[in-house]
Amino acid sequence: MRIRSLLILSLLTALFALSACEQGEGDRCETNTDCADDLVCCIPAGTLEGTCQYEENCQDQ
Repeated sequence: MRIRSLLILSLLTALFALSACEQGEGDRCETNTDCADDLVCCIPAGTLEGTCQYEENCQDQ
């Protein structure tokens, strides 16, 4: 039971750590919430992920 509790705690810690990270310019993203506040997720047509860019640099894709 102790190992199970430790595993659950480790998973929760990892989830919280990952959710707090915001991607910078040029970093991979899937939604706008993946990017820092002043960036948007630019996803090329036909793909599921893109990169974080300033909105004015995000070309119609």
